[in-house]
Amino acid sequence: MSLAIIVPTLNEEAHLPACLDAASRERPDELVVVDGGSRDATCDVARTHGVRVIETKPGRAAQMNEGAARTTSDLLLFCHADTMLPDGYRAHVERILGDASVSLGAFRFGLERRRAANRVIELGVALRCAVFGMPYGDQALFCRRADFLAVGGFAPPPALEDMALVLDLRRLGHLRMAPVSVRISDRAWKRHGYFALTLRHYGKAVTWLARRGTDRR
Repeated sequence: MSLAIIVPTLNEEAHLPACLDAASRERPDELVVVDGGSRDATCDVARTHGVRVIETKPGRAAQMNEGAARTTSDLLLFCHADTMLPDGYRAHVERILGDASVSLGAFRFGLERRRAANRVIELGVALRCAVFGMPYGDQALFCRRADFLAVGGFAPPPALEDMALVLDLRRLGHLRMAPVSVRISDRAWKRHGYFALTLRHYGKAVTWLARRGTDRR
C-alpha cells in the first residue's frame, strides 16, 4: 500500500526540519507540506528537503484536506510540523491499516523533553486514549484514503478537526493505537503553562462534544 504524509504548516521554519527528517527516513511514497501563508522560511525549508510544497489559505482542516486531495496514495498520515514520527513508523501504519476492521490509527503521545511535568501530560493522554478512544491530531492520525473520503475529510471550523475526524472514522471501524510514540515539541505547554493549557484543551473538547451532541438531536 502506498503512503502519503501530509504536513500542514504556518511559520514552522524552526521545527519543520526535524519533522521532515523523521518522516523521510521510511521513504513515504508522497511527502507534502501544505502551507497556509507562512511569512518565514517554512516553504524554503521544505523545498530544501526535496519536499513538495502546496500553498493555500490558512486553516489546518482545509490545509490537510487540500493535501489529501493533491495526493494519490492508498494511505494517509497527517503529521503536525512539530511532531517527529518514530523509527519504523511505516511498518506500524501498514500493519494496523492492513486489518480491514480498523478505520483509524494513531501513535502514542510523547513530549520531546524528559521532564516530570511532561510525563504527567503523557500519562493523561494515554488515559484519554485508553478510556475514551480519543487521540488528537498531534498523535499523527492515519487512515485509508477511501475511508477519509467516505466521511468527507476534516470538518471545517468551528469543529475541532481532529476530534471530528476521529469520531467520524470510528463509525466505520475500530481505532488502533501503534505501540510506539511520536515525539512532540512541548513549546505550547512552556508558553501557556502546563495546567492552563491542559485545562484549555479539555474545556474546548467538552464544549465541542456537548455542542455536537445537541446539534444531532
